[in-house]
Amino acid sequence: MAYQVYAGRCSGHAKWKWTSKDLIWSMDHPEYIIDPELTQAKNEIGSLTFTVPKLLLGPQGVSNTANPFYNSFTESVTVVAVYQDGALYWIGYVNEVTLNFDLSKSIVVEDVLGFLKRDTVFVRPMSYYITLPNGIDIEKRSLWINAQFTNPYWDDNNSPLRSPFFNTGTVNVQRNVQKDFSKDGTDVSICWDAINSRWTDDYDGYFRARYVESDNEITFYLDYTTDISATTTQTVKYGVNMLDLECTSRIPDDFVNVVYSDRLSTTTKGWWIFATSQTNYISGNAQDQASIKKYGVYARRIVDDTATTDDALCEVCKKALATYKQTIEKTVQVEAFDLCDAGVSTDHLGFLKKTRIIATPHGIDEWMVCTKEILPLDKPDQKKFTFGRPPEKLTKQQNKTTTSTQQTKTNVEGLIRHAQG
Repeated sequence: MAYQVYAGRCSGHAKWKWTSKDLIWSMDHPEYIIDPELTQAKNEIGSLTFTVPKLLLGPQGVSNTANPFYNSFTESVTVVAVYQDGALYWIGYVNEVTLNFDLSKSIVVEDVLGFLKRDTVFVRPMSYYITLPNGIDIEKRSLWINAQFTNPYWDDNNSPLRSPFFNTGTVNVQRNVQKDFSKDGTDVSICWDAINSRWTDDYDGYFRARYVESDNEITFYLDYTTDISATTTQTVKYGVNMLDLECTSRIPDDFVNVVYSDRLSTTTKGWWIFATSQTNYISGNAQDQASIKKYGVYARRIVDDTATTDDALCEVCKKALATYKQTIEKTVQVEAFDLCDAGVSTDHLGFLKKTRIIATPHGIDEWMVCTKEILPLDKPDQKKFTFGRPPEKLTKQQNKTTTSTQQTKTNVEGLIRHAQG
């Protein structure tokens, strides 16, 4: 059955329900649209593109029969879905229609995540949690829960197609971690921007929309996970179905294995006229000896105005060092052919699925996540899957973010006092 593309209209908010639905493309009926191509990438809004000819294409070329779906695609109204082996694989809405010189139309369909760019969310001056943990005051609501990323003021009269209600799906990225924006003031952000700036930029992970279809109704969920549980039995192997592979080693911009600091510290003891002051020179540092031995010294000097002893300043340097990377991490990109399309395997490679990658000449044998896919639905031999290693452990990222925030605050205070003499 492979892939099928349907177009139509949906109604509803808590769930979308198909009110009309037509098959516009399959390998058996490729005449209504041309060159359908689905593109998805990690933490990005995916898209489906295709061309709608004005006249149908027959066995001998263009016929005189009008395309019955030529005028069926309207921005923010028409819903288009891709099915894989009969199951809903991807869904979005028409976002762009271009009339070409030959009167064909080029269509761009945007993933339902595109609705997050339509709406705004208030980030009020308080503490937010990525999920609402037990025992937390209900007023300290989660940015995730409270901002369902749907506009409560929308109704059927204001929008031809209502934004779906995104239920909270699987969320385990920094669960119960507090992010304190109380000093930032009220911020009004586009939902998609808020998701990126407040969470994914700091914590990485896999952010996605997930859809479940039952009885012609579609329920939507937002997942934000540290890892991917879905796996494939099909492997990607060098000399079999691997088309290309790139392994890159690069020194990251935030590569630091030595942090040091020094200053004059004045301490005062006693009270009033009995007070005495003493000024001492203090210094501190933190090092990653294994990294230094392997890569040499990459140092940063920091300004601190809180420590009053050498030991305290060394502790500050140690925390600052934790905000940087001390090792060179390899990135691996793999492109592969889906053996399902050749009838060899029954388990598709797919977006945000883990697959075992075996490239013996390159010294690689590990499970990787498909972080990007380009699917020309009518050209299965030209599919491209890009695989990569899962992101850093989020506990490390949390420590990095926490200490980075503290260090920024310390640096600012130190610079202010330094400027004031």
